[in-house]
Amino acid sequence: MNRRTAAQRFRSLDHSGYAKKASRLRALNYEVKRPKGKPPHIEFQVFQPKSEKQVPAGTVARGNATCPACERVLSVDRVRVHLRQQRGGADVIFDKEGNRIAGAFLLGIVTLKDDATGRQYRMTTGRDYEAAWKAQKAVAKLANLKLPNGLNLIPDEPLPPQGTLGFRVQLYGMSQWSDLFTARQKLALLTLGEALVRADTLPEAKELAALGLSRLTDICNASCRWESSKTQVRNLFTRQAIPIVWDFAEPGVFAGQAGDFATTLATMAEVIDAIPRELGVGQVQIADACSSSLPDDSVALWFTDPPYYDAIPYSDLSDFFFVWLKRILPAHLLLRDPFYSRNPLTPKTAEIVQDETKRFDGGPKDRTFFEKMMARAFTEGRRVTSDASIGSVVFAHKTTEGWEALLSGVVKGGWVVTGSWPIATESGTRLRARESAALATSVHLVCRPRSEEAEIGDWGEIFKELPNRIGDWIERLSAEGIRGADLIFACIGPAMELYSRYSKVEDAEGREIPLGGDPEAVEPYKRGFLAYVWETVGRIALEQILGTAEARARNGAAGALEEDARLTALFLWTIQSTAVDLTSKRK
Repeated sequence: MNRRTAAQRFRSLDHSGYAKKASRLRALNYEVKRPKGKPPHIEFQVFQPKSEKQVPAGTVARGNATCPACERVLSVDRVRVHLRQQRGGADVIFDKEGNRIAGAFLLGIVTLKDDATGRQYRMTTGRDYEAAWKAQKAVAKLANLKLPNGLNLIPDEPLPPQGTLGFRVQLYGMSQWSDLFTARQKLALLTLGEALVRADTLPEAKELAALGLSRLTDICNASCRWESSKTQVRNLFTRQAIPIVWDFAEPGVFAGQAGDFATTLATMAEVIDAIPRELGVGQVQIADACSSSLPDDSVALWFTDPPYYDAIPYSDLSDFFFVWLKRILPAHLLLRDPFYSRNPLTPKTAEIVQDETKRFDGGPKDRTFFEKMMARAFTEGRRVTSDASIGSVVFAHKTTEGWEALLSGVVKGGWVVTGSWPIATESGTRLRARESAALATSVHLVCRPRSEEAEIGDWGEIFKELPNRIGDWIERLSAEGIRGADLIFACIGPAMELYSRYSKVEDAEGREIPLGGDPEAVEPYKRGFLAYVWETVGRIALEQILGTAEARARNGAAGALEEDARLTALFLWTIQSTAVDLTSKRK
């Protein structure tokens, strides 16, 4: 589908290549027809290009849309105005007889045939639009119906406020969660949901099926792309955000291929079957990390994957799935906010993230809030663990600010960071990885409870030991295939052990050396410990890239590189990815 403005200008043809497989190249072309005495219109054709160069260029750049007929550019502000009138423009607009007059434009159909190899591509017919028209009429009849618990049948809960991290769709007129779905998608999800509600089966089976339907929404919405390299629909959450897309693909929920409901359920069932039967039964509880129900010294292992500072709007994104789940399992105890009964969505008030569009106790959720609440959560973790216990903290933020905010909470919470291991948890083929220098690993910080009788550390001794500690760790990780930003942040543990094992660190004059500070300052008590960590990692990494000055002299190099060249070399090294299977390194 292609969203169109009310002025009938095409928003985009950015995904006009249907298939990129060399043996079955297919693409979409268009021709401007100019009948005498009538407005121009566009006709599309599926063709087989000899190369990608024959595929027409896109018609949208940074939200500005170019009309293929008149070649005028519609600014992004005007595009937004038109789409706001259509609540995002995901649906076709029909007249009373079912003829398309505006709205989304169906660019083409992808089919499978028993007597043909691979996918087949054809242009749209009236019957294709008829299906969308009938779905709209059916959804209109359901729009005012309510469930026994008072919920509207169609999710009408509001999207988060405009400006919330990860969300831009509100700018285009989408104000409710149901606006992210076409009428046909809403009807399919509602029909499947009703069947699950009425199903006479075990509660566990119903929960599994509900999770399957919830997962199906990830690939059955109006923000899914067509991936021409794999010739299939790509799910929405290839990154932790809900963006506007100019073309979207709509899969068949019973198509017998990746993305349909049966395949989704089968994949989940395979995971369940793979779980060892001898594992004990776990317990799931909604609780505040800053106020645990566990008694003191009762835990041997405390493992947490905390919020990634300002990177991901966790609770807001989870509402995408939550609004459908609570309609399928309306009485489920976990599908509610136990802290604020009037909240129709997931808990948000005390969520520890840096997002200044949100407030807590009258103040913004800024860096100060994040550090304060993280320290409180880590203090609570320290309370429930015994002195001989171990803690593990997972983090994958790629900025020094994010790491400083996290580590501040760890240290203030009473923990000593004793190690850090990068573990390959991220798919290298995900969109997030292909479009940026994203981390390929999650760094697992290994922590131990700090003794209440911990001594005061001497800054001079720590500063002297820091290069050797980091250098040894860089050498070890490099030998195991760790690269770039993954290596830099994996050096956190050994460096932090030097600092966090003390109650505090002071210089010779008795001034405390803070964890973070002003990286431009000269005095250590103003600059902060982590500034020296990043500096030391960078210097040793650069030596690894270029060799030491002595090594360069032996090889006949004429002096050191200029500063700009040094920075460029370090930058290029930093954006490398860890492109190995780390699990294969250990036998």
